[in-house]
Parts: sequence; C-alpha cells; structure tokens
Amino acid sequence: MLIQTLLNVATALSISPTIPTTIVFNEPITFAAIGKAGDFSVNTNRKKNVIVIQPIRTMNQTELIILTENKNYQFKVHIDSSRYDSFYTVSDGQKNNSYVLVKKTNTWEIYEGVSSIQFKNLIENEIVVNDIIVKARSSVYLPKGTSVYINSERVL
Repeated sequence: MLIQTLLNVATALSISPTIPTTIVFNEPITFAAIGKAGDFSVNTNRKKNVIVIQPIRTMNQTELIILTENKNYQFKVHIDSSRYDSFYTVSDGQKNNSYVLVKKTNTWEIYEGVSSIQFKNLIENEIVVNDIIVKARSSVYLPKGTSVYINSERVL
C-alpha cells in the first residue's frame, strides 16, 4: 500500500500481530524506534531504506519514529489481526485541492484526493481521528493510504 505522508501529521499504520510488516522509504533510514525495548523485531536491508517490523509482545498500539537524512516520520502503529497491510511504500504527499467522497455517515465524511485524505466532522461535538481531536464542524487532513481510526475504531 502506498502511503503519502503529510508534514507534521502522524500516519496511522495497521499491522498484523503475527506477520512481518515491510515499510519502504525513498532514502536510507538513519534512526528507527518502535515501542519499548523488546516489543518488536526490527530489521533493515543493506541499503537501509527498508525496515521490517514484527510485534514480539501483545499490545494494541504504539509509535514508530523513522529519521532519514532529510525527513522525519511519525507513525501510530495499530496491531490488528482482522484488518492490516503487510507492505507499505512511503512517499511525500501534499494537501489536495480536489477530493472525492469515499465514505459518509450522519456525523462525518471522508474524502480522498491524489495524495491526501480530508476528514470532515459534521456534528457539534469533537471527534478523535487517528489521535487528532477534530473540533465541531471542522476538517483535518491525513496522509493518503493511512488507516483511518475514529474513536479507536478503524473505518477506512
């Protein structure tokens, strides 16, 4: 799955509790950290642009930090045995000007553009989307390809 990251926005990843997950970057990784020591098996290739992670301990979610020479990435990693991807390719995205509606309820709408997702809160209460508080009747932009969690439940 292609993930197009946005500047200063954490990207949600859904991974399997038992199958290794591969994440490919455009440049070599200079630093990687995930969870607490001993929580994950972490391996990289010779070029250092691919990282393979697999949970060792049972947990629901954690954070993955990746640093390259030119960029910093932050991922919210959700361990989910029912809905996950095992291969991600990371590239740079940007907020789009044109979107297509992909999912809608009475309380929210999700639109997709070429390289980003727009989440619209339609109600007077706040909604938590990928650990971001979306204020009443406002929007937030997310990286294209990211999993979308609303109040800790995956919806996309």
